[in-house]
Amino acid sequence: MTYSDGRVEEGTWSNGNLVKGTSKLPNGHVYQGEFRGGKRWGQGKCLWPEGHVYEGQWAEGLRHGRGKMRYADGEVEEGEWKKDKICRGSVKNAKGDLYEGELRDGIPHGKGRMRYAGGNVVEGDWAGGVLIT
Repeated sequence: MTYSDGRVEEGTWSNGNLVKGTSKLPNGHVYQGEFRGGKRWGQGKCLWPEGHVYEGQWAEGLRHGRGKMRYADGEVEEGEWKKDKICRGSVKNAKGDLYEGELRDGIPHGKGRMRYAGGNVVEGDWAGGVLIT
């Protein structure tokens, strides 16, 4: 089905609602997966025009539950998401530094461990991406 805003949706429909399929936006944004009430809900994969890819769980149109986000610059975030933000898991940047633990807005915050690409490891409490203990 093609909408007046240029969006195209294809897949399995129930009572006039897409329940599983693909939604393509005119800007190149593509979502493939499950829907509920017209929103991304359940398991799905989203591709951004910039080259980012998220695969995992969705609720109310937001990344929510287990998932993995790969950014075009090489950064990877994997773990538990709440309301479109990763809150616990791992973040590996393009340099190879790997943080595992609690996060706020994708930044180390709470208990966690950082393994730098050069081999150094630091562990403790973090606030805003800075080790505080």
